Amino acid sequence: MDDITVAVEDRVDVDAYLTVMAGSGLADRRPYGDDGRVGALLARSAPVVGARTAEGELIGVARSISDGGFMTVLCDLAVVEAYQGQGIARELVEVTRDACERTLLVVTAAPDVDAFYDHLGLRRHHSTWYGLPTDLTGFPSPPATS
Repeated sequence: MDDITVAVEDRVDVDAYLTVMAGSGLADRRPYGDDGRVGALLARSAPVVGARTAEGELIGVARSISDGGFMTVLCDLAVVEAYQGQGIARELVEVTRDACERTLLVVTAAPDVDAFYDHLGLRRHHSTWYGLPTDLTGFPSPPATS
């Protein structure tokens, strides 16, 4: 990770963000077919933490929404597959936590990555609910209910 810099970003380009999402496999789980929608979500998210190569290429991102006083929701955590397994995702989470140090960090994750968040020492909570928008255009299929 010596040649990777992880820091809060002032602005993330839509195309670079979408490249990370696609390269990580996370794009399949998000409504990323509309560049305008993605631009809006990036503009309204803070902090957005990026991992960049020495050449400035974005290869990882942690996108959050924080109220600055109580809660920070980590919406996306993605690292391009070729860079996975190097501790970059852990560093993205740590920089996010540092940027929002006085807030509770909340993560909703797919079951296949539960062990990663356990490994980071985050605590599990037994209940999360969500409401789907009326118009599901551009959304992936919602998770099955149990």
